[in-house]
Amino acid sequence: MKRMKTISLKSKIIVLIICVSILPMLVLAIMASYNYNNIIKERFVAYAQSNMSHVTSSISGELEDMKESVRYMLQDPTFNAVIVKQPNVEENSLEMFDLIRDIKSYLSTIVFARKNYDLGGLYFYTSGQHVYYTKEAGLISGNDIPVQDMANLAKNSVKTQFYTRYEDGQFNVYLTQLLLHKDNFKPIAMMYYRIDPEYLENILDNINIQTDESIYLYSKDSRVIANKGRVSEVHKVLSQEFSLENPGFYTQTKGQEEYYIITDQIPTLDLSLITLVSSEMLMQDSKKVIRLVIILYLAMVPFFALMAYFLFRTILKPMKELTSKMKAFERGALDVKIPENRHDEFGLVYHAFNKMTQNINRLVSDVYVKELAKKDAEISALQEQINPHFLYNTLESINWRAQLAGENDIALMIQALSKLMDASTNRSKRKLIPVKEEVGYVNQYMYLIQMRYSESLKYHQNIDPEIEDALIPKLILQPLLENAVKHGIEPIGEGLIELIGKKEDGRLVFKIRDNGSGMNEIQYKKIQSMIHEEKETIDMKKGEGASVGLQNVFRRIQLIYGDGAKIKIESCENHGTTITICFPEISDTLTD
Repeated sequence: MKRMKTISLKSKIIVLIICVSILPMLVLAIMASYNYNNIIKERFVAYAQSNMSHVTSSISGELEDMKESVRYMLQDPTFNAVIVKQPNVEENSLEMFDLIRDIKSYLSTIVFARKNYDLGGLYFYTSGQHVYYTKEAGLISGNDIPVQDMANLAKNSVKTQFYTRYEDGQFNVYLTQLLLHKDNFKPIAMMYYRIDPEYLENILDNINIQTDESIYLYSKDSRVIANKGRVSEVHKVLSQEFSLENPGFYTQTKGQEEYYIITDQIPTLDLSLITLVSSEMLMQDSKKVIRLVIILYLAMVPFFALMAYFLFRTILKPMKELTSKMKAFERGALDVKIPENRHDEFGLVYHAFNKMTQNINRLVSDVYVKELAKKDAEISALQEQINPHFLYNTLESINWRAQLAGENDIALMIQALSKLMDASTNRSKRKLIPVKEEVGYVNQYMYLIQMRYSESLKYHQNIDPEIEDALIPKLILQPLLENAVKHGIEPIGEGLIELIGKKEDGRLVFKIRDNGSGMNEIQYKKIQSMIHEEKETIDMKKGEGASVGLQNVFRRIQLIYGDGAKIKIESCENHGTTITICFPEISDTLTD
């Protein structure tokens, strides 16, 4: 959130334009493409599954119909009579020749009646005789027919069964049927028909598939029986890979392309039906939609540029002008003004800005300057209130003593007093002086006080040399020392006063500490209340004792340093008082 506040309005509007114009189009295109792809995928899967179901049902139906044609012959009494005769007919007799001719006639009836058959035959279990008929002469040799295998298969069940076999690279399917004696129900022969291989190869020809779809028919040993559609090496590999999978929908990735695969089964012949298509082919229409969206978006780019230009002219440009004027005003050009040639919201802002700068300019001229003059006058008045009675009374005493004794001590006292008088009268008109000069005045004052108290008053000072050239208000420390003498040392007649000056965190700190009488809790609260009492001027008649000096000092540093000035009082009855004042170090430009 903080970072957002540092971003320019121009950048925010650019982001807004992108969000409003570009992002919705991109999101719409992505969602449309995604939904379109899903719809196409779902429709293809549904269509393919329905188509596969129709194919398997159709093939299963035709196979069942083939079974019915075989079972139909079992119900023919004439055919059964011919079959029953065979075991009782001599092998090379004329009767056997007529019998074989009748058998082939019956076989040809079925072979020609069913376009899906190309071969039919009978195998007699007792004699091992094999009689067969082919739709085309020389189509197949009797030795190439797996009669014995089919006979063994058929002997185990009275149902019509399918026998499959690869012969010379060709997938052959035979229908086998066990023939029983009508009286004793003992096996007599095995009847079979072969499904025309061309029928199996072309079994998928009448199936409707999409342009990019491929469909395969596999045997149980994963051999291709038939296929239709777009055949590629990848399709062959994938179809064979899934030929043994359970019926269902699968996806497979080869390289960078994804494929959709649907499998089904024809349990009658243990055949697998597989259809597949690549997502790339399936999603070609989706790509066309995306291309159309991109073209439409590019066609709208000039509109977006026009909208951006309009926003720049109506928002960014006037905002930039307002910002530049505000920066000029911040640099001190108080008479800056924006032409009020607009009637929109920016016009109102321009008018308010012009009015504000006019008011501030007037306030600076009429109020600020006058307030500075007033503060200068007040500071001067406060400086002149530093106990002039004390100075003059002392001067009279020194004069009287000097006239009587003429001693060197008196001369030194007069010299110290003269310096204090010079400082208090402020003939140089300086408000701030170096710390070392202020300490000099303090030393002159304490010399006079020590002459009065003799050995009973001790004075120590510790001023950090680093701050000797720092500027502080003139005569800011003397009132605090005077307060320590009058209210700390004088009540008990002796004691120690310390002055400490140092620099902490870029601020000047002065401590005046005494081990005198201190203050009780009531006196402490009263002093605190009077010192921090806010008044434009100090009524010196209302303050007494410690409060006058402290209030004077605190008021002066507040006027000069504002809220940067602090004063702290620590006192304990019979254990002395410590007064701490601190304020920022000030530059010498303010001494003028």
